[in-house]
Amino acid sequence: MIIKYALIALIFTFTSLVAEEGKHLFLLSGQSNMKRFQDKQFFVPAIESEFGKENVIFVKVAEGGQPISRWYKKWQSSKGETPEKLGDLYDQLMAQTKEAIKDQKISSVTFIWMQGERDAKDKNSDVYLGLTE
Repeated sequence: MIIKYALIALIFTFTSLVAEEGKHLFLLSGQSNMKRFQDKQFFVPAIESEFGKENVIFVKVAEGGQPISRWYKKWQSSKGETPEKLGDLYDQLMAQTKEAIKDQKISSVTFIWMQGERDAKDKNSDVYLGLTE
């Protein structure tokens, strides 16, 4: 119930900040918490109810159990190591977004990230301290 009220507050705040022309783009990405997020059950219907189904675009790219390096192309461990897959999920998010907004006028973009715990399990949480760019 708290999530529902927070979402409603977000929507009303959001509507007062955007232009009236164009579509509203919602990017949902992240790790296991976003992968399991049932956006079509509550989130999408609430947003469509507020803006109209024809006025919103949703793009979701989420993969559980993955490190942040799959989204962040400049990622390095504190030892200077870089993984084999670097930024590939970011590239996937951008490719799907470009396809979804092709020939569309966008009036607003909302990015929602849900984190998992992969980096903590791999003991890479110290790297987050340096991610200020």
